Amino acid sequence: PHGISLDDIRKASENIDGHAKRTPVFTNETISRMAKVDDLHFKMEVFQKTGSFKIRGALNAIMNLSEEEAKKGVVTHSSGNHAQAVALAAKIRGIPAHIVVPENAPRVKVAAIEHYGGKLHFCGLDLEDRESTMKRVQEEQGGCPFIPPFNAVDTICGQGTIGLELMEQTENKLDAIVVPVSG
Repeated sequence: PHGISLDDIRKASENIDGHAKRTPVFTNETISRMAKVDDLHFKMEVFQKTGSFKIRGALNAIMNLSEEEAKKGVVTHSSGNHAQAVALAAKIRGIPAHIVVPENAPRVKVAAIEHYGGKLHFCGLDLEDRESTMKRVQEEQGGCPFIPPFNAVDTICGQGTIGLELMEQTENKLDAIVVPVSG
């Protein structure tokens, strides 16, 4: 992806405002003491409706679609949090979401995707199966846009709103930010 600016993340924050929660920041004396730091902060993304930060990127990507793109609906492949996030974000925008999931996806995730209105398309277990199934669904739906779980500017900017909130909530007084890295 191209370089992402603070303005890009601020725009994403405006896009998702009112739909994604501004999650709280907690501290914990015991963990701070164990880590040998004065004040360790935790951004509580578990309080998002879908239970994870993924709603931020999905919402930003879907809100950034043109009307022409949006009326085709969207498609993604994921076995978990991103799938739920895309289903909910599409529901918020009022468009269909086609979610490709492996046949062994956790039942609780599948139920959540359905609850948020996502249309499930099951596939085999490997990435090749996911991608080929997604391409087939995409073609069947008239070329609906793919909402990537990572490595896409709109998704990254949406996820970046966590950092923006964290800095505001801690009054820019952090020495470092530690994040887990995964799809």
